[in-house]
Amino acid sequence: MIRAGLDVVRLNFSHGTADDHRQRAEMVRECARQAGREVAIMADLQGPKIRVGKFENGKTMLEPGQPFILDAECELGNDERVGPDYKDLPRD
Repeated sequence: MIRAGLDVVRLNFSHGTADDHRQRAEMVRECARQAGREVAIMADLQGPKIRVGKFENGKTMLEPGQPFILDAECELGNDERVGPDYKDLPRD
């Protein structure tokens, strides 16, 4: 792939150990050296997983065109709104 023009390799840090990533990066560097090319390594770091919070009745069913609000101040969702389960979102 490097010989065909690849110039960036993405390492997904959500999977594997630090040693796995170190070995993969070293392999990329060695292959790039052998091909006489420079190849960047992009570290894909996982951010917070933000999901909707809980609902009064356990769930809700939305209908096409129905207004629905994602509301950071909402503690328990209903058919009109729901808050996130990630509480460190900025609020204003």
